[in-house]
Amino acid sequence: MNNNKRMKPACLILFLILMVFTACSAKKDISPESDPQTADEAEMNNESIMVKKAEIQENKMKTKIFVPDSQAEKLLEKEVDSEATPQGLINVLVNESVLPNGVRVNDFTMEIDGVEFNPDTMDKKDSDTITGKLDLTQEFADSIRQQGTAGENMMMGAVVNTFIENYELLEIEITVNGQTLESGHSVYDQPLTFYEDNDEGTDKIRK
Repeated sequence: MNNNKRMKPACLILFLILMVFTACSAKKDISPESDPQTADEAEMNNESIMVKKAEIQENKMKTKIFVPDSQAEKLLEKEVDSEATPQGLINVLVNESVLPNGVRVNDFTMEIDGVEFNPDTMDKKDSDTITGKLDLTQEFADSIRQQGTAGENMMMGAVVNTFIENYELLEIEITVNGQTLESGHSVYDQPLTFYEDNDEGTDKIRK
C-alpha cells in the first residue's frame, strides 16, 4: 500500500518530464531551419532580390547631366550612371544637390511638329522641331521660388540642358502639376532652349 503511494508521485514526475521533452522536440521539428519549404521560399526571395538588382543595373546607362560650378555661375557637364528614365535623370540631379529631395516627374512626353512622338512609327531624325514636355511636382516650384535670379537660372538650366541633351530635344516646356510655373522672377509659359554660357555666366535663351 505504502509502495503504491510512493510510486504515484514518481510516475507523475516522469510523465511531466516526457511531456516537456515531447513539446521541445515538436518545436524543433517546425523550426524554419528544418522546414524545407521555408528554406526554399527564402532561397527564392534571395534570387528575386538578385534579379531585381540586375534589372536595375541593366537599365542604367551613361548620361550627361549639367550642374552648377562651385561659384554657381556656369553649368558644367558631368557624366554619370543613371536609370534610363525621366525620373532617373531627376534623381541624379537630386543626388548632385541641384534639386531638392521629393521632386518627382508627373509626366514627360515628346512631340514632333505638334504630334506626340511614337518611337514605333516615327523617327526623330525626320524633324528638327522636337519638343519635350516635362511636368514636375510642387517641390520643384517651391525650390525655384526660394532662389535668387542666379540660383533660379542654375536650377532651371540644369534641368533644361540635362533633358535636351539626353533626349536630343530642340526645346522643352516645363510645368508644375500641369500649370504654368511662375517663380517671381520669370513666367515659364514658353518652351525653353539650351542654356548657353555668356560673358556674365549661364543664361536662358527662349524661342
